[in-house]
Amino acid sequence: WAWGIESTDLDEDGDTDVLGVTNGFYYLWLENTGVNPTFGFVEFTPHLITTELAFKTGAGAIELVDLNNDDRLDVVGANSGNDTYVWFENVAPLSITESDSYIIYPNPTLDFITVTNKEEAGYQIVDLQGQILDSGSLRDSNGKIDIQFLNPNVYLLVLDQKGSKRTVRFIKR
Repeated sequence: WAWGIESTDLDEDGDTDVLGVTNGFYYLWLENTGVNPTFGFVEFTPHLITTELAFKTGAGAIELVDLNNDDRLDVVGANSGNDTYVWFENVAPLSITESDSYIIYPNPTLDFITVTNKEEAGYQIVDLQGQILDSGSLRDSNGKIDIQFLNPNVYLLVLDQKGSKRTVRFIKR
């Protein structure tokens, strides 16, 4: 059964596709392949886009949003039961691989953010005025970033993985 559903033209081919969360663990993209000429209904081809990281944390909600400002809608999943988020970057047309995903939790947070990622990445914490407040390496921090020094506010976490930058908003309580 579906826990969350969104519809938009994910693969940029001019038709409406469907994206959903099923059984609390699986992200599924239903690619609109057009109208069946014999029966007159729209046909969809399913594509499972769940990764090992998303499966471990579960999913309960889904949103489509352009997180990295590249004019492509990315897939964001959330699980309120354990305050985890997973981001699948749309490298377009919709093409998602496990190396493109990571989880940031908890969000909002008081003192630390944990980033799970299979690759080495550098990070910067930036305020909404663009000032870099902190930077480092996820390897050096074991994926755990201390944010106790920040005032309560909304911040951006910029991850740089092999020259590919990704930005995620987080809230410091």
